[in-house]
Amino acid sequence: MSRRYFENDTYAVVAGWDRPLQYHFLDIYQRDHPERDPIFSHLSLLNPSMTLEQIADTLKTYGITAPPTLFTDLNEDALADRGGFDVHYDPETGTASIQAEYGDRPDLGDASAAEPVERHRLQQLADRIREWFQRDRDRGMEW
Repeated sequence: MSRRYFENDTYAVVAGWDRPLQYHFLDIYQRDHPERDPIFSHLSLLNPSMTLEQIADTLKTYGITAPPTLFTDLNEDALADRGGFDVHYDPETGTASIQAEYGDRPDLGDASAAEPVERHRLQQLADRIREWFQRDRDRGMEW
């Protein structure tokens, strides 16, 4: 699953691609209380599968401006069937930083440890991740 995090003064948002279920998702939380249930969750919908248009409309309903590359990034996640990483967008610049899920590595234990990565580097990292998964599939391993 890819998870893409961003926030504004009021809301904390996570959107992404659920690789096992093959759909996009969106959850919106009150920024001051992220531990509480989301104020919007795709899981509360009759059909939890969301299109990019539905995500855009929902963000607009809550007055949330998405990072500049969010929809392109989400589309690429689906096209490449990517998952297993988190991306945090800087609230001021919209710049993304990637954080892979590699267990207990202290350098990847929280979002503050992830360094900003330029877009071309993100593509290189995404390509490497895709190659790793393809290699595992070729060996008969499925995720």
